[in-house]
Amino acid sequence: MSVLHALYNTYTNYEDKAGEVIAKPLKDGTMRTYMLLPFAHTTQTAHIEIYVTEQGEYHSAHVVQKESTVLPFTEDSGSRAGKVFSPHALHDKLMYVAGDYAAFMNEPDKKDAFLKYKEQLGSWAKSSYTHADVQAIYAYISKGTVIRDLVKEGVLHTDEQGLLLQKWTSKEDKPDIFQVVASGQESAFVRFRVRKIDSVPPWENKELFAKYMQYYMSTIHNVDLCYITGEESVRTMKHPNKIRNSGDKGKLISTNDESGFTYRGRFKSAKEFVENASISYEASQKIHNALKWLIEQQGITIDGRVYVVWSEQQVDVPHFLEQPELDLSDMFSLVDEVTEPVTENAPVKKHTNKVLAENVAKLMQGMRANIAEHIENEHVHIISLDAATTGRLSILSYRNFQTAQYFERLAMYQVKASWLQTVWVDKKPRTYMQAPTLRTIAQIAYGPRASDKIVKQTVERLIPIILEQRPMPFDVVQKMLARASNPHSFESISQFEQAVEVACSVMKYYFDKEDYTVALQEQNNNRSYLFGRLLAVAEIIERSAQLEEKRTTNAMRYMNAFQMNPQRTWMTIYHSLTPYRQKLGGSGVYYDRVLQDIIAQFDADSYMSNKALDGQYLLGYYSQLKAFYTKKDKVEGTNNDNVTTKN
Repeated sequence: MSVLHALYNTYTNYEDKAGEVIAKPLKDGTMRTYMLLPFAHTTQTAHIEIYVTEQGEYHSAHVVQKESTVLPFTEDSGSRAGKVFSPHALHDKLMYVAGDYAAFMNEPDKKDAFLKYKEQLGSWAKSSYTHADVQAIYAYISKGTVIRDLVKEGVLHTDEQGLLLQKWTSKEDKPDIFQVVASGQESAFVRFRVRKIDSVPPWENKELFAKYMQYYMSTIHNVDLCYITGEESVRTMKHPNKIRNSGDKGKLISTNDESGFTYRGRFKSAKEFVENASISYEASQKIHNALKWLIEQQGITIDGRVYVVWSEQQVDVPHFLEQPELDLSDMFSLVDEVTEPVTENAPVKKHTNKVLAENVAKLMQGMRANIAEHIENEHVHIISLDAATTGRLSILSYRNFQTAQYFERLAMYQVKASWLQTVWVDKKPRTYMQAPTLRTIAQIAYGPRASDKIVKQTVERLIPIILEQRPMPFDVVQKMLARASNPHSFESISQFEQAVEVACSVMKYYFDKEDYTVALQEQNNNRSYLFGRLLAVAEIIERSAQLEEKRTTNAMRYMNAFQMNPQRTWMTIYHSLTPYRQKLGGSGVYYDRVLQDIIAQFDADSYMSNKALDGQYLLGYYSQLKAFYTKKDKVEGTNNDNVTTKN
């Protein structure tokens, strides 16, 4: 199945929702409204709202704060460009809706724009598919006094010659209209509304939408075979833009390249395209409106590139680029182990990736519980879109999975990359066992000054690790290793700790065969892992001796050098610990014994080697720190006050 068929089927399955305003709660607690557009309708940012009476008289007007407005349009108006006047069917720019625009702008050649708009709206108002609101609006605009009324209302402003003011230069507060339009006030977009009891605005009126669709389909007659539906239907050669947002000029399908083109595609002319791959007007509208709707409600955008995940019969499918909204602490007993002190008689908990996989499977089953049973064997569709040039939007990739297979891919990523991650909720840190998002990996790997383009390219390269279960790119692993080994490059200790947590997720995924867990692996004799444990013990010794002081430890100060030259740097760090071990007394003796036990696990050659450490040292470093922070000190009775515990 092609992506166009998938989008067409999606619209068909949700067609009864077309024209309905749906409110969706966002994570910040606010609500966002969106709509599956009826075909022959588009959206535009409105700047001015005019109320007219049921008799077609002017009532009032005000500036609106760049609100998205649904409006009926034509094939020509949806593709208008240059000096050709192609008005929308109801709401439009001042140049079209104002009969006095030419006079207030001193541009007599613009008069034809209004005349075309008036004639087109009149045809609808006088047809059998008319609507009372359309008739009232037509009666008002026919008077040709829109700008005069808006000036009188104080919405628009004129200069000394009585012409529309091009630019606000006064030191007085800027009027509302100049705060919402990007250029001059003459570019303002106007929407109309009829003032009456219990009125529904035209941009939310399903009855009006239906009337216009019936009217417009009655005006076009060029029938051909549609290659999407396989039926004879009214064809189109002009396809919509505004796919990613209301200002998007890129088109997925375009047939008007006559000159100045950069890539012809497989068809040499619009005629050849129509003869070999014609698409009906209705199919084109449904495909594009379904895609707009999906992007608006669940698309994720990174530097202009949009990623969408959906199923034809249930569009609300978890996105692989988002963090699953799951309370992992309820499922992973590992979280309990590392966040609660262990008593002497407490049973030892064992954790392996097999157990982790079982827990993730349960979590994913919980997510799938919201998916209707009848679509378990349906497909999940994934597309990415971007525009290399202003006028051309491309589908960069298209994948589809069976629903069960898609959730298995999500689960496997959680299995392979889950690590303790600190998330701030209501300004308080909470620890979850989960895998980081791909965007988070990219941002931390390349730092806060990384361009959006770099983040986008990195995320694109990381996507196959989830969807295709590919290995983690080695250069990303190395970038993450370098960043997490350089605490001085972070503005705060919390940022550094987050980088280490995410880096551990990356290393756990990359070294998947080693079966790493957050719990300390005391029998692990990997050289890098052991050196990481040594660094953690050194940090704990110095932190314990500092008590309330917040000085940077030698372990952190030398961390970058330690990763590149571990043996030589370790000797420097070890000798610096002497006064701290002496200060700690009995605890110092205990920590020294831990150091000697770790060193004893090395073979002679690996300990004396100065070869750079790989990312496994971060896993040993993190797990050893967690073990100290959460377990009771074995020499508690000796010098309990000097032992550091983490709040």
